[in-house]
Amino acid sequence: MTPIQTNVQATIALAEISEGQKSELRQQLDHMGYPSVMYDNLEGYESALKNGQKFNLLILALKDEVEWKNFLLPNEKIPVLLMVPDEKWNLLKGSEEIDSYDRPVDIVSSSATRMGELSWRIQVLLKKVSAPRINLGEETDFSWGDYKFCANGVGVFLRGRKLRLKPIERALALLLFRNINMVLERKWIIKEMWRLEATSNSRALDVCIACIRRKLELKENGLAIRAFYGRGYQMIEIEKPEIELESIIESPIFAPAAASISGHTDPAPL
Repeated sequence: MTPIQTNVQATIALAEISEGQKSELRQQLDHMGYPSVMYDNLEGYESALKNGQKFNLLILALKDEVEWKNFLLPNEKIPVLLMVPDEKWNLLKGSEEIDSYDRPVDIVSSSATRMGELSWRIQVLLKKVSAPRINLGEETDFSWGDYKFCANGVGVFLRGRKLRLKPIERALALLLFRNINMVLERKWIIKEMWRLEATSNSRALDVCIACIRRKLELKENGLAIRAFYGRGYQMIEIEKPEIELESIIESPIFAPAAASISGHTDPAPL
């Protein structure tokens, strides 16, 4: 069999792998051209890191829910491929938060590590790391009305309340706020956010926009994201909805007219 060709030379660490899979996984990685180091447990892996050992990816078998959750939180940010035994998918409680961690993470069943699938998942994770990082505008805080984007990726706050956004959602929301009333071309956004030459029918951007609308409670706070079919998106100010009588009475806020899109200029940087 001809070895699978890879574009990225990487050293892979393995930890908590069952005895029955150690040999097979090492053989597969050797066949793909990835040097690998096996550790019986996370303590051995972390000790190697402290001693200066460098890795490009970690394959970690899940054995304990608390263990893996805690492990994903530290500052060490290499990508992780989580292997889950078929009988232990319950360990993934809270896995919907994986995308909020500042590192690429993927999940695969321990029984589904075929050569082609394993190679593809590894390459996708490594590509995410090697791609240019999105400029999140983290050097300084940015505020618009009641919204505050804190520096260094700390988070987005609405009247002091922290909103739960994925990093890509935060980056796109900040881009829209910094270019409010401007129409941003969808192909430009996709290239800026995902570093991809995507077709105009890419769904990733549309899904992200929908999440931003909901999570930032835009309509309730006098904002909206308008879609221009086949062209792009524009964040605008709108009139806030009427407040319930039993709520605290506030003065209605009326938004200024949106700027004309005919005089399009280059978007402001993140």
